Amino acid sequence: MTTEVMLFCSLKHDIYQTMSYGQKPSLLCGSCNTPAGCSAVAKSVFKGLNDESFKSMNDEKHSRQYKKGQTIFIEGHPHHGLFCINSGKVKLIKGTVDGRETIMRIAKPGDVIGGVGFLNKTGYATTAVVIEDAVICLISDDLFQDLLLKDRVLALNMVRRWDEEMKEAQEVAHALAHKNSKGRLAFILLNLYQDFHGADEIGSFLDVQLTREEYASLVGVAVENVIRCFAELKRDVILSENKKRIYIQDLSRLQEAAQR
Repeated sequence: MTTEVMLFCSLKHDIYQTMSYGQKPSLLCGSCNTPAGCSAVAKSVFKGLNDESFKSMNDEKHSRQYKKGQTIFIEGHPHHGLFCINSGKVKLIKGTVDGRETIMRIAKPGDVIGGVGFLNKTGYATTAVVIEDAVICLISDDLFQDLLLKDRVLALNMVRRWDEEMKEAQEVAHALAHKNSKGRLAFILLNLYQDFHGADEIGSFLDVQLTREEYASLVGVAVENVIRCFAELKRDVILSENKKRIYIQDLSRLQEAAQR
């Protein structure tokens, strides 16, 4: 049995276990309908659901803790459910014919992942791998479809979210096709900064830690080019790094670099 088949069997077992009849929902993240229970609900497509929809989801969803490096679902494998990120971060990747991976995007708390392939049952379109310890809720395909049919707010929220993601994907594809390596990296850093940013006594930083290989996958260039571009941005005092954190020293100049 190959490693991929073993992994798929393990994931399939986990998914079916979490969907087993009569299983009580995990208490990891509490109720979707209270800020105290889910800090991400206000940023998710589930904001504004009616009480009946929230009750159905709370009764049947299952929450699980994932460690960094764990796989949530695999590209091409049968679609069983959607996953809502309560906390942590996840990278969505697609494989290439030569065995490499392309990172499509980084998902954050409040995002629902695994939605592509849900309606036409074609299987998961990407592989999801945890890059920061996470709590993630599984919502079965049957439950989600039932909620979409019964709750217009959820249906509209999903259309809006998919529209936003499609627009962002088109902007990224256009930017990566027409910019030089440094411009590509600056563009990706700005996109990440919009979703993941924090501040401390040193300054504003990207609140997501990626390897140079992962940046190369996002940017679509060789690792050597990414390393060189980072060095140039730091030399120009646009970025700095401290204890694996990337700090934005000059946001306006980073924006200028992203236009090239």
